[in-house]
Amino acid sequence: EVSSRFGLQDEKGMIDVLAGECELNRALYQHHTYPGLRILAAGTVEQRRRGLTATRLGMQELLADLKQRGIFVILDAPPILPMADMNLYSEVVDGIVLVIRADQTPQQVVGEALRFLAGGSIEGAVLNDLETPRHQYYGRYAIAEQPPVL
Repeated sequence: EVSSRFGLQDEKGMIDVLAGECELNRALYQHHTYPGLRILAAGTVEQRRRGLTATRLGMQELLADLKQRGIFVILDAPPILPMADMNLYSEVVDGIVLVIRADQTPQQVVGEALRFLAGGSIEGAVLNDLETPRHQYYGRYAIAEQPPVL
């Protein structure tokens, strides 16, 4: 989760803004090393425990507000399949990039996720944790075989 990587695990964030507990300006954190990077954490543990789920209208308003401020938004969403909220995300974002873990995510799960998101705008996929053999002539990494067809 992005929030924990930046030490914002229990800071005011998206869920607090959507619940009306915090103003967006107060929840946007300016990264100290990268001046152009602002982070909106998931939200406080207390709000997440309440089980508040985002509404389509609330998310649309929040994203429209951020877009109007000229902020390019990347949502770090939970895994697709066990989450009913993914329908909400797919309806309010401009595009979806599917992240797949090499040698861990079963092909059938990827296929099911793609079918689940069929109504959304899937822009592409990222295959992470892929180990590739070094090319013997050029010393660069090369993918040895074609990806599976879904």
